[in-house]
Amino acid sequence: MNHHAAYTACLQLASRFYLSLDSADTPGLLACVTEATVWHRQGQALQGPHAIAQALAGRKAERITSHQISNFDLHAETDDEAVAHYYVTVYDNQGPDGTLQLKTILRSQDHFHRVNGQWSLLAKRSQKHL
Repeated sequence: MNHHAAYTACLQLASRFYLSLDSADTPGLLACVTEATVWHRQGQALQGPHAIAQALAGRKAERITSHQISNFDLHAETDDEAVAHYYVTVYDNQGPDGTLQLKTILRSQDHFHRVNGQWSLLAKRSQKHL
């Protein structure tokens, strides 16, 4: 496996996931997942695009978020599977009077799987770091 190509593809996938989440682009976010994907989010295990879309439909329309990825570290488990560990710094506009605030810093772990040359998220999990 070309580690550089896998690193780039998985980092782009994680970035696309959060860019889509932050811009309320549910179809863009769902393009990153498959029926087998499990996103551990807010105490729930959301499996597949339908469950993920339902959860995202419950987000407040006026809530604006920004998820910033850093320290992305990818380990290949096989030619077609990899695990990334990284931090996500989350900002939102839910401070006093709708002001920007630092919401949290998460330690995240994503499992990626490649089928027919295409990488997708297999599992996504985060826990509060700070």
